[in-house]
Amino acid sequence: MARRWIIAAAVCGVLVLAGVWARRPRGDDLEAIALAAQARAEARAAGFKVELAEFDFALDEAARRRLTAVTNAGALLNRELWLSQMQWMQSVAPGAAVSGWRGEGPWAAAEIAFRSRAAAHDAAVAAVLEPGPLRTEPIVRDCSILLPHLAPQGQLAHALTMRMTLDLRAGRLAEAWTNLLAVNTLAARYEPEPFLIPLSVGDRLAQRAFTATWEALRTNVWSEAQLAQLAALWETPKLWQIAENTSSTRTAEVLCWIKLAREEARTNRLSWAEVTPPWSTLLSHPMTFGRETWKRLRTHRQNRLWARRNSYLDEVILISFQRDRREDLRRAAAQPTWAAMQAIPGATQAVQLTLTTNYPSKVQAMINLRAMSFAFAVWDAGPDPSFIKKLVRHEMRRRVLLAALAVERFRARHGRLPASLDELPGALPDFADGEPLRYRPAPDGTFVLYSVGLDLRDDGGRMRDSTRGYPASLERDVVWPREASAEQEAAWRERRAARWRWNPAGQHWFEVPPPPELMETEPEPEPRR
Repeated sequence: MARRWIIAAAVCGVLVLAGVWARRPRGDDLEAIALAAQARAEARAAGFKVELAEFDFALDEAARRRLTAVTNAGALLNRELWLSQMQWMQSVAPGAAVSGWRGEGPWAAAEIAFRSRAAAHDAAVAAVLEPGPLRTEPIVRDCSILLPHLAPQGQLAHALTMRMTLDLRAGRLAEAWTNLLAVNTLAARYEPEPFLIPLSVGDRLAQRAFTATWEALRTNVWSEAQLAQLAALWETPKLWQIAENTSSTRTAEVLCWIKLAREEARTNRLSWAEVTPPWSTLLSHPMTFGRETWKRLRTHRQNRLWARRNSYLDEVILISFQRDRREDLRRAAAQPTWAAMQAIPGATQAVQLTLTTNYPSKVQAMINLRAMSFAFAVWDAGPDPSFIKKLVRHEMRRRVLLAALAVERFRARHGRLPASLDELPGALPDFADGEPLRYRPAPDGTFVLYSVGLDLRDDGGRMRDSTRGYPASLERDVVWPREASAEQEAAWRERRAARWRWNPAGQHWFEVPPPPELMETEPEPEPRR
């Protein structure tokens, strides 16, 4: 009996030693760990952050108070259907648009809604107009980054534009100017953290400010000093300065997920229920039962091997890849035009990230999913403009807005429109191709000003119409249109009335099915549903 116990103890000892020996760090494992540590050290030396803890997202009390005021006011009208349906600067013809605040709209409902929420919106306007940039405060939870303040900022810009519209209709020019200045300040001083979604929100805020400024300037009541104050907000481009750091934040986020997956793979202990298929298949399909059991054991072993060695090699590959993408973005931002920028493959086209993990596992799926989602958002157009294209279009819009304000300031000083943009000192060229912005003054005192847009094709001032959907209207010119003539507006309203009706009682638009002969034609601009 004693001899049997000795043999059993010896076998158990051998098994324990074998397990310890199998789990020991091998030479190649230690080498992979050292390479990952070296890659992290070199990245930090180059100013590239690789840990979420290295980012300081906290705001001081004053900045947090301003953010709270903006967030609270923006969230007040998020369920108002009439606000989302309101449209401004609606295209009726190439180079011509209809002012939204002059026609039908939910004015009665809007007056009541804003009157009851005036205190919150006044506090938000005061917070926006305070000196200093407007920042958000991301929340880091495990390896996820939450951005709860983004949607209310876009809603506030929409609401302030509506308030400005109501003030213009009522003749309250001082209040209209305050709201117009707040919309432009919110967009121009917006300083997002280096993530893709905040940068996209910055593009939408700039688009709202562009439209609100065009609407406000239909009145021709603003002084040159007021126009100069608006122009001063847009003198310096900002989004490109933040864009290059998106590679660093994305790397830190993915490295955090790799670390969690590595710890899970190291500590995971398979139970019999996880290893084996249902026992009922053992007798009916013994070969399938065996293959499935072997597959699960092999996957578990591969995950353990990935955690010991290849996870560190993946860190090296990921850090190197994202540092190269940062350099691509830097080179792209240094280009004078969009045409020159497209010659940089890593800045405008997707570059494939290939990791060491080449077997099916949730680790591989997680890393590939995040890599693909990043590539899709940065380079691919998809159903929405890509990250790079949004920044490029933002710069085109900024230059068109500055030129339009310069034209209006010239008119205020000289009582006439400039014959060409050469009369405006410091006019910026078109960011699309480096040529002068297209400018067409008319004898009636109106003018059309535009950039040829992302497709580098002069469409004659044909505006991008967001109501027609993607991708047909994506690659249009970036236009500062003239106000449509009475004939153009009447024809446009007649065409729109064939498809849409305004319900005064419900304060909303509803769609009327078009006749069969019009089903295949291109839809006219219409209120957003």
